[in-house]
Amino acid sequence: MSLDQKNDELIAHCELICQIMSIVVRELTGCGDDLDLTYVNGEHSTIFRINVSPAYKGRLVGTQGRTISALRNLLAAMAGRKGYRAVIDLVE
Repeated sequence: MSLDQKNDELIAHCELICQIMSIVVRELTGCGDDLDLTYVNGEHSTIFRINVSPAYKGRLVGTQGRTISALRNLLAAMAGRKGYRAVIDLVE
């Protein structure tokens, strides 16, 4: 597999994860269209940036960070299947 094909596959997988994560975050928080979810491919990992209004941030983090921790575990499992590392960054 060439480098371009591998890069295209990674981008397609990141787009799929972005769609899945946006559905999950919207369902967890009830934020509707007040969600901005982007990703940045780095050299060794991919960073998924979640930006919700402060009113919904507490629902996303959850009690003692359990909800965001579960979301991070889900993301790590989906990315790990394809052989790369992914992290969530909550934008202030």
